[in-house]
Parts: sequence; C-alpha cells; structure tokens
Amino acid sequence: SDYERVSLIGGKADDVAPELQVLAAAADPNFKGLTPTRFKIPEEPKSIVRRFGELQKSITSGAAKFESLISAIDSGVSIPDQMVSTVYTGLRNLGFNVGDQPTDIAQARTMLKEIAVREATNILQESGKTLSDNDRKRVEDLVGEISFVSGDAALIKKKLKEIYKLTVEKPQENLDRAVSWMEQNAGIKFGPAQGDMPTEAELQTINENRKARGEQPLTMDDYK
Repeated sequence: SDYERVSLIGGKADDVAPELQVLAAAADPNFKGLTPTRFKIPEEPKSIVRRFGELQKSITSGAAKFESLISAIDSGVSIPDQMVSTVYTGLRNLGFNVGDQPTDIAQARTMLKEIAVREATNILQESGKTLSDNDRKRVEDLVGEISFVSGDAALIKKKLKEIYKLTVEKPQENLDRAVSWMEQNAGIKFGPAQGDMPTEAELQTINENRKARGEQPLTMDDYK
C-alpha cells in the first residue's frame, strides 16, 4: 500500500495540525498472513517519541504558566491602595515583565489585564501548536475580549479558563489520542521521559496554587 498522510486523532489529515499527522501505509487487507502492525510508518520511532515529547513539554509549560497567571490575577482582587506595591513585587517574582510600578489600584488592575492578554497570547503560541484553525480563532477572539473588559479579575479569570481549556486541556487530549493511535496501530511505545514532566519548581508553583483553591497536590508520578 502507498504511504499517505493519516490523522492521529480521527477525521481527515487536512483538518488537523501537522504535529497530529503521520505518513503511514495501511497493511494490505488481502494479505493472508500476519502483519506486526496495522500501519507501517517510515519515520524513525525515536523521532516520533522525541517530537511528541516536545509537544508534551510545551503543554506542561503552558499549564504551569496559567497557574501562575491566575494566581497573579487572584492577587489583584479587592486589594487596598497600600497593597499595590506588594502585588507589583509579587508579579515580578512570578517572572512577569510588569514595567513601571503602578501608582494606584486602577492602574494595577489595568496592568493585570494587559499581562493576561500578553501571557495568554504567549501560551497560545507555545502550547497551542496542535489546535485546529477554528480553535485558534476562538482563542484569539477570547484574548481580544479580555482587552475590552474592565479590570474585573473575575471576568478576566473566566476568559482565561476558557482559553486554558483550548490551549492546554484540548492539546493534551489530542496528544493522548495520538500516542494511543501510535501504540495501537504502529507498535510504537512511549515511556515517561524527563522532558514530559514539569520541573520541580514548576510543580511547586502548580501545587501552591492548587492548595490555595482547595485542590489536592500533584506529584511527579501524576505526569508519568
């Protein structure tokens, strides 16, 4: 059978990102003997495992950045004027480039909104590589909607959570389906790799924010 592009998550190959496609040749249905796999893949298994590992790393990184971003937004809720400098310092400690220190609470909340827009856009570029054109457009629309809302942290968080579902949860689901397809149809096995997991610092940030929300902490085993 000739090689052709195959979607690893179902549907037509033309409708999914290149990262979720593979060149494959289906086993000949007229062949009477046993075939080791349902599809033959010309790409080296190590190359595929490495490629998927990089995708997992970008998704994990995006998740950690969202945890930090939502924590930063939380710190801007109902803060008195004298706390503005504290919020500013906290944002810098989280790694956000916040520029000049705000002089009042309104400016601080405006700054939080601008950070939300910028960081959500960055996360889309990093972990949204496997999104469909429609999903990418939806994320861009959501980012644009943040630009028009007030400094209301609750509204910003609502938009961010929608973006999180599209740029972190959905890419993770797609990657899991792609891995499953490869294991079942091409006999390629994926073991846990160092690059698949968050760093200790990223995991600590994730768990600090989960604890603040009353959620159970994660361990490295949860990423295996």
